[in-house]
Amino acid sequence: MANAPLPNIQGVKQRIDEQIQAKRQIIEQLPVLGESGVLDQNTIDLRTYILRTEIATLQASLAQLPPVNFKETVQTVSLKQFWLDLSESERRFYFREFIHHIEIVRSPSDLSQWHIKLVLLLEMDR
Repeated sequence: MANAPLPNIQGVKQRIDEQIQAKRQIIEQLPVLGESGVLDQNTIDLRTYILRTEIATLQASLAQLPPVNFKETVQTVSLKQFWLDLSESERRFYFREFIHHIEIVRSPSDLSQWHIKLVLLLEMDR
């Protein structure tokens, strides 16, 4: 597990924060552009609305990121004793945290049979 290719969550958070800051700086500059006559008030209002919508989208994606160091968490949950010490509801919680998506796949040999495939975050190429 130590060599597993895991996403750099801190790097992702930092890039999103930088994008949010850049958009906020643009919003701060809009009134100056209006005062100098470069932009009219309708354009400023529209641009401010669009930028605030983009900031909200970035903040939502930031909120979806795990709050902890993913690599440390993976090392912990890879221990058998960790799972044995959890209650059933805690096991389900951690299991859900590691599922990226679920695929329903038709069997190539028998088209009437279907298989469920769980794709975990650890298996995703990032």
